[in-house]
Amino acid sequence: MTFEDEKTKFTELYKSYVKKIKSIKGDNEDFSETRSIDNFYHATLKLPWGDRNCLQKKEFDKDINYNLQLSRGMSLSLDMTPDEAYNRIQFLLNNIIESDTVRINELDVLLSEEQKKILNIEDYTPKSFFEIGYRIPRLQNFYKKKGLIEGGCDINDFNVDLGKMLGFNCFKADLSENFEINSLKSFNLIVCYHVIEHLTNPLVFLRRLYRMTSPKTLFHFEVPIEPEGPYLESAHLFAFHENDLLRMINMVGFRPFALSNNTHKDGPHVERVTFYKD
Repeated sequence: MTFEDEKTKFTELYKSYVKKIKSIKGDNEDFSETRSIDNFYHATLKLPWGDRNCLQKKEFDKDINYNLQLSRGMSLSLDMTPDEAYNRIQFLLNNIIESDTVRINELDVLLSEEQKKILNIEDYTPKSFFEIGYRIPRLQNFYKKKGLIEGGCDINDFNVDLGKMLGFNCFKADLSENFEINSLKSFNLIVCYHVIEHLTNPLVFLRRLYRMTSPKTLFHFEVPIEPEGPYLESAHLFAFHENDLLRMINMVGFRPFALSNNTHKDGPHVERVTFYKD
């Protein structure tokens, strides 16, 4: 695809995206109708170590979760021209941000030869990278440049179509439904950052993930710690407490071997777990 063809295709995608977002947004500035508690009811997920608050969509509105997640956008102002939006996407794609630097550095340390011996994964080498809920395929681009096969999935049609247009291996997936990506078995480094708090029941997703991934796969997941939540204004449907993610991962059958709360400057309270499927 030539540069001119890419810009033309992007303009079509962007205009369609803006139209869709504006139709969801309506006349308000904060998606208050989409993020209204009237679309959900409060529920409780009972876990062996305690009850957790979550929000369950009302069954009469099948599109509410998709529209809720779509309202999160992609760091693009709806007032941007197609050229401004294209330039913004290129900037986001090619500039690693501070939160990603923290995660990349952590993985680099854990995958040093010394640490791999300690963790009993001496024969593990990352060969393929997959991000669940990528929004912009920045990390796919980063690891592709390091020689890894890349892939990613997202719920947002625009994100997926854009990723494909830019030459990345992207799939659409709604993690709240019957999440299934057959090719996930071919990736041995899978990351997921600030995604599964957007699910009513993250444990169901983690069980599916275990079934659809291969042995000798390394995972790196991060969630916000929000025991007072879930915060619907951020499209969150599950309120993680400290150690919830760690316990869920262990319960499902993965082998967790690193837990961190490190984040970027002025970042939120997070829990990040590195784990392995033996």
